[in-house]
This record gives sequence, structure tokens and C-alpha cells, in this order.
Amino acid sequence: MNITINKKEKMGVEQNEFNKKEFMGFLLKNEVSNEIIKRFENIPEILYKNDTKYNLVVQMRWYDLEKTHREFEMNYYSEKIMEYLLSFKVYTDIELSINYLECELRIKGFISDEKTC
Repeated sequence: MNITINKKEKMGVEQNEFNKKEFMGFLLKNEVSNEIIKRFENIPEILYKNDTKYNLVVQMRWYDLEKTHREFEMNYYSEKIMEYLLSFKVYTDIELSINYLECELRIKGFISDEKTC
């Protein structure tokens, strides 16, 4: 998809969707800090709510022809009922995306630990 900003310039928009393993590869390839990688590793890949299976999905959008601007969204999706588990939040920073996901999982009781949001 290309969006025309003015008659001379076009801004490219590319969207990718990753499962947990694929996004872990993206993090390693892009030399993200070990602390962020470790936190992402601790996020569950699959959750169950009311006997419905939800899989972790990471959506990433690149903007600009040089792919200099990215947005990340992490959520859980059920193929069975075609529904997302959490509210949508889009961040331009991987760490903020992970923070949001961890907090939502704590609030909803999917993760139990001493940390607060």
C-alpha cells in the first residue's frame, strides 16, 4: 500500500504479522537488549479463556520508504471465535508494547507476580 503525501513523494506502509517464535527472531536479528528479549520470552504464547484458545499475535507496521518508523501491537487472537482478547494499543517502541501486554495480562489474572503496573 502506498499513500500519496504530495505529488512528488509517496510514503510506503508495510504490515507484518508474527507469532511468538517469529517475533523472537525479529528481536534477535535487530539486536534488541537482552532484558527486553527475556521479558518477551516470559509472555505466554497461548492463553485460554472460557475454553477458548487465544494465540499471541504481534503486528508491526513500517512507515516510510526507508522503513524508519515502526509501530507495534501485541494481542491475543482466537481463530475459533474471531476475537481479540485485549484492548488495542499501538506503540512505536517494543518495550512499551511489552509493558502494556504484561500489565493487561496481570490485570486480567493471566500472569501472577509481584510487579505492579
